[in-house]
Amino acid sequence: MICSPRAHPATLTGADNVITHTYSPFTGGGNPSGMSLSMTRNDVLDYLVPLANPWGAFIESGLTLKCNYWGSATGPAAVTQFASAYVPWATQPIANRPAQTCP
Repeated sequence: MICSPRAHPATLTGADNVITHTYSPFTGGGNPSGMSLSMTRNDVLDYLVPLANPWGAFIESGLTLKCNYWGSATGPAAVTQFASAYVPWATQPIANRPAQTCP
């Protein structure tokens, strides 16, 4: 699954997905004005970077990648900026497991 919103404004939401074997499960470009992306309670496995082509200020105001399992209890790999968008994360698989919660 690659979220690549190009139409504006756009609101993308998703939950309870298993996303696997991808360079980046979430990517985007263009002008982020009026956009939001909320992906929670997903299992994200076998990826290189969790977010490609971040949209600057949009990341802080319209991005939620919280409560996802990133293939490790230690959280997403290769996060170099906007770390707060990912916290808290699930420490074990969470997609389609209503009893599983984030710490």
